[in-house]
Amino acid sequence: MSRIVFLDIDGVLNPVSLRSLPQLDPYLNQKIAEKSGNNAYLELSSSTLHLVCKCWDKEAVRLLDHFCREENMQIVISSSWGIFYSLAKLKLLFAIHKMDDLLIDTTPYIGRRHENILGYVHAHQEISAWVTLDDLDMSHYLKNHCVTTKRVLQKEDIMKAKQLLSIQS
Repeated sequence: MSRIVFLDIDGVLNPVSLRSLPQLDPYLNQKIAEKSGNNAYLELSSSTLHLVCKCWDKEAVRLLDHFCREENMQIVISSSWGIFYSLAKLKLLFAIHKMDDLLIDTTPYIGRRHENILGYVHAHQEISAWVTLDDLDMSHYLKNHCVTTKRVLQKEDIMKAKQLLSIQS
C-alpha cells in the first residue's frame, strides 16, 4: 500500500517568486551538470535551477525529506510545477536535494487542485494514506488530509501531517 504526500512547491518549499529572484549565476547549469555527471541539467531553465538550488528553503526541504523517509511517504507533485515540467525534469530538480527517489508522479490537470488530488486518489486504489502540503487552504474539500502552510513548510506543519496520517491508519 502506498502512502502519499501531495506536494505543492511554491509556498511550501519555495518562498520566493520569480519576480523577486536574486541575481542568477550564468554558470549554474554547467556547474551542476559537471558535478552530477548529468548533462540533462543543461536543458533546464537557469532561473528554475537557480530557484531550486538557491531559493528553496533549506529547513523546509530537510523537514520534508525527513518526514517522507520516517513515515514511508512518496511524493506526488500537485503543484503547477507538474504542468510545466515533466516527471523526469522534476526528478532532476529533486535530485539536487537528494530527494528524487521519493518523487513518483504528478497529478493530472483536470480542474481545481483539490479535484486533481481527489481524482488521483480515486484512480490509485493502492493509496492507503495521504496528506497534502500546500499553501492553498483546501481543508473544506480535503477534510482530514490537508495541511496549509504559511509562506514555507514548518515543523508544526509536519506535526499536523503526522496527526492526520495517524487518524487514517
